[in-house]
Amino acid sequence: MLNKTWTMYDPLNIMKCIDTTDPPAIQLAKVKAAYKRNVSESDILRDLVFVFQGINGQYIKADPSTDEYFIDKQFLHLSNPTEQLVYRLTETGWLYGRVRKFVEDHMDSSKIGLVGQSLCAAIQDELTAYYKLIAIIEAQVEKQLVQRNPVMNEQSLTLKRLLVWMEDANSKMKLISILVDACQGQKGGGLVSALHNYTKHGDPFIKGFITNMLQVVSKPFYDMLQRWVYEGELDDPYEEFFVACDFAVSEEVLWQHKYSIRENMLPSFLSKELAQKIFSIGKSLNFIRYSCHDSMDEYDIPTHTRDKFKYGELQAVERAIDTIYLDTSKSLLDLLKTKYKLMDHLRALKRYLLLGQGDFIQYLMDVLGVKLDKPATTLFRHNLTGVLETTIRSSNAQYDEPEILNRLDVRLLEIQKNDSGWDVFTLDYHVDAPINTVINPNAMMCRRTFIRHR
Repeated sequence: MLNKTWTMYDPLNIMKCIDTTDPPAIQLAKVKAAYKRNVSESDILRDLVFVFQGINGQYIKADPSTDEYFIDKQFLHLSNPTEQLVYRLTETGWLYGRVRKFVEDHMDSSKIGLVGQSLCAAIQDELTAYYKLIAIIEAQVEKQLVQRNPVMNEQSLTLKRLLVWMEDANSKMKLISILVDACQGQKGGGLVSALHNYTKHGDPFIKGFITNMLQVVSKPFYDMLQRWVYEGELDDPYEEFFVACDFAVSEEVLWQHKYSIRENMLPSFLSKELAQKIFSIGKSLNFIRYSCHDSMDEYDIPTHTRDKFKYGELQAVERAIDTIYLDTSKSLLDLLKTKYKLMDHLRALKRYLLLGQGDFIQYLMDVLGVKLDKPATTLFRHNLTGVLETTIRSSNAQYDEPEILNRLDVRLLEIQKNDSGWDVFTLDYHVDAPINTVINPNAMMCRRTFIRHR
């Protein structure tokens, strides 16, 4: 072990031991020997304080080529147990250097996004606590060096005691270093997932530490989530949220094509069912605002009454999302039923296109039967439109609302060789936005196929 009775290094004392008449090589050897004799344990502790801050010490230095710390044995020779103890302590400095570099490289980088910057802020908070510990250790070391007392007592800081003092800090640095490696190339919800996966650990220290860090790191994600489900707004400048918006898509096809889910940005602790509800809530709010042209005043929830979402309270988030989902869906459906008369349009489809209005269909077929038996090339749309108008006036359909009847029309499908009129004739029903989102072209195509096969 290190000889605790060695005196502190004093250049004047060393120079007194050197004979200037000796050859330079002999003088150098004597200086090195004097260094070794005059290094105290407090001197090594002071070197380790530098190492903990990523700074080379007088005897303990970093080798850039190997990215490792080494003891300069020209000036310091230790027993094997003491040397291993010193190297164990240098691990904390090495880990600190990796963590600090990550923070410096990413703190102001837009590539890592808001969630990544929150991670840097959380790490910086841990580093601040780490600096406080190093300051306490440094003060104790400096006190011992000033006293120049070669004899260690129960109050003195030793290498073994320093190892105990640094155990918690070393564990945190090691864990942060692992998290930093896991977060490389990640951002947004993907980064939150990467951190969350490390909470599945049997060690309560590790689980608690990462959980506390995630409450800070995930805040930008939950802010985006709250903005989406309460206002339908995507405040996502770095594309970190699992809902994506294509701003090039027009409002006419907002429901079908404007929004999508980024699977890689969906945190692993949110189920796909819950994610789909979240997705539908924001999309419904935007549909109400832009497609239904509603003022949204009645859907706005006061800020002070909104549930605050945060990591670690998944059940509370699920309950809030379920409530918002039901309220938003009901509001949208009520709006379509009242303002845009969705049920009237569905009944019209049933009566006229799905053959529910018997007298109307019977009269139409009686008049058109002969015409539709002929080759499709002999049919003209204006003639068929006239037949439709006559059929309406001759049946109970004439008592229907003009708004409904004006939407009825005939359509001739693309004519193929040897097609008869039955193959290309179909009734049509025009719908406008936002009803055409419910009664969309695909649904109308299925209806036409049904008519033709019937």
